[in-house]
Amino acid sequence: MYIVTPQYIRDYVLTKFQSIGRLSADDKEFVMESLFLEYDFKRHMSVNIHTGLWRCFKTGEKGNFIGLYAMSEGITRQRAMRDLFIKTFNYQDLPEVEVEEEIVPNEVEETDLIPISPYTISEEGISVEVEDAWYYLYGRKLFDVDDEGVQFYYCHSGRFEGRVLIPYFDSNKEVFFFQARALGNVKPKYLNPRGSFKANDVFYPFDEEADHLVLCEGCVDARSMQLAGVNATAIGGNIISRVQAESLLGFKGRIILGFDEDEGGHKGILAFEKLRKTLRLPEFSVCFPPEKDWNQAWQFKHDLKAWLHDRAEKYTYEYAQLLKLSKI
Repeated sequence: MYIVTPQYIRDYVLTKFQSIGRLSADDKEFVMESLFLEYDFKRHMSVNIHTGLWRCFKTGEKGNFIGLYAMSEGITRQRAMRDLFIKTFNYQDLPEVEVEEEIVPNEVEETDLIPISPYTISEEGISVEVEDAWYYLYGRKLFDVDDEGVQFYYCHSGRFEGRVLIPYFDSNKEVFFFQARALGNVKPKYLNPRGSFKANDVFYPFDEEADHLVLCEGCVDARSMQLAGVNATAIGGNIISRVQAESLLGFKGRIILGFDEDEGGHKGILAFEKLRKTLRLPEFSVCFPPEKDWNQAWQFKHDLKAWLHDRAEKYTYEYAQLLKLSKI
């Protein structure tokens, strides 16, 4: 364990990397060019300026402030710890934050402690305890039959007890975030891990080099779209955050909002349009699912790729007026 004040972390990050990044609107994250990429105009790296936890969303690299300091100064971690011990004496009158040696962004203390069972497509001998979860996954056609690796987890006890864990895998096939989906009528329906990032700070993993991207509300919808051959992600709700929107600045493909066709979906479209203009993002398209949501449409065997091709419409002034009329 090592003690570094949040004020020192903030001062260091804002000064050291001011030429390659900028502070997010909520004053929590510093979005910058990745230190692991030669040219990164998309700014794939994010640093929490209060805890110093960081992550490169392109390479999957992640770590804490000591590691970031050592890397940026070109010294060993041991040398970094010694230097920080000396430097932070100037901040002794400020509140302190504990930095664990092994803490990494979006990985939380529960992750290594909760008892979980991995699901694979070849799972056999299902116990009564996990039968409901098994039927939930198969009933919604969420397994990729061509992938025999771990795709989901089930939690046996603790804060996520009785829930299906939908993992967010990085490029190294490591889990950096997850959503815990309740079974039955348990509230809340979704729980997220406690970490340095919120659910709407990250995207459900997608292909950043594709020629299109569909923004869905939830990861179950996004996974359904991906299984149908569509490049899709989830924003964790119907309102995209500024952090998420900023990460789309370098995306070259067509952006399509695939929100549900309800009041929340309409509200999300208006919120995105307002944020898009502020950030000068390119114009986008809209496509509502053929059923209540994309997963239900996937269950009913709709051709989601063809539906998207035929029904996605550019969000223009005329289209916005039609949306307003449809709500009357």
